[in-house]
Amino acid sequence: PIGAWNGFLKIPKSIRNNIKPIFLVGEDSDTCNPNSQKWIERFFPHLKWIIVPKASHMFPIEMQNETIQLFRTLI
Repeated sequence: PIGAWNGFLKIPKSIRNNIKPIFLVGEDSDTCNPNSQKWIERFFPHLKWIIVPKASHMFPIEMQNETIQLFRTLI
């Protein structure tokens, strides 16, 4: 969404170029798609994009136990 881009631009480029954000994206999300990844990488060149299988945009709420396990593997 356009609001996200405005938020990304508020982070100075020198910071955006030096952080490694992790985006967790539901495989069946109606909000994020493969094109979103390409655009977000323009703002965050070290982006890690993780597809959560069989998950929608709201997977953290709908799949709480799976989300907790996923975070445990990332820490």
